[in-house]
Amino acid sequence: MLSMTELGRKDNKQFHLTKDGIHPNDLGHLLIAQTILTKLQILPRESLAETKLGDITKDPLYKLVAQRSRARSTGWLNYIGYTRGKTVKSSSIDSTEAQAKELQTQIKAL
Repeated sequence: MLSMTELGRKDNKQFHLTKDGIHPNDLGHLLIAQTILTKLQILPRESLAETKLGDITKDPLYKLVAQRSRARSTGWLNYIGYTRGKTVKSSSIDSTEAQAKELQTQIKAL
């Protein structure tokens, strides 16, 4: 990620793969995924470009997976009482998991 950031900053001083130094943005996640898949010899190594990320994010499968990820992240954070300035605690994770299950059905259908 450091090499990619240094390369990106040659053309754009504001380029980053993470705003806070910890949590990757979408391009950072794509770099991580491609690195893992390349090491597993599942995906040929290709150079990353933001236009490629744009193409990926338009894919209906990507949209469903992202929707499922956001739903589960929010639902579980609320369920465990995660705090970002205020404590949010839900009593059940059932509705979140039901939504994730429905999205998984749609994902498998694609």
